[in-house]
Amino acid sequence: LNPASGFGRLEDPEDAFGLACRHLLFPGGLGLMLASILAANMSTCSAFMVDSGALFTKTLYQRFFRREASDTHYLWAGRISGLVLSTLGILYALFLVDRVLYSFLLTETMARRLYAALRDADVRGIQRLYVELPEGDGLAAAVRDRLGRASFGSRR
Repeated sequence: LNPASGFGRLEDPEDAFGLACRHLLFPGGLGLMLASILAANMSTCSAFMVDSGALFTKTLYQRFFRREASDTHYLWAGRISGLVLSTLGILYALFLVDRVLYSFLLTETMARRLYAALRDADVRGIQRLYVELPEGDGLAAAVRDRLGRASFGSRR
């Protein structure tokens, strides 16, 4: 917001959205914005619980712990693991992260270190590195692309 219109500098940049909503939206619009944010948050949390449970169950639990079990068993394993992983995410958000930005920086740092480690392996002359590439679209395609870019210089 423009300081000439009566707003000074914000002490915390994360307050900008709330300040803008409070001063630019009419009361009904503010309520609609709040309802939209809550709906988006609930949808995201629901998808995270289902997806994390399914990913954990299919990629780790079924592959390494219980190879032969009933579908009902895997369904419950997915539900329980989704709940546990979601609870860990909530605890992380409440106690370990001071700002939202740090979470994004953590993810970016982890990706940068993976890329640097792969480039370091190339510089050291490591001839083979075995990686199981994830299947699918979206994030899996992004991971495959990133690994491909990291290994580009070592293709002979």
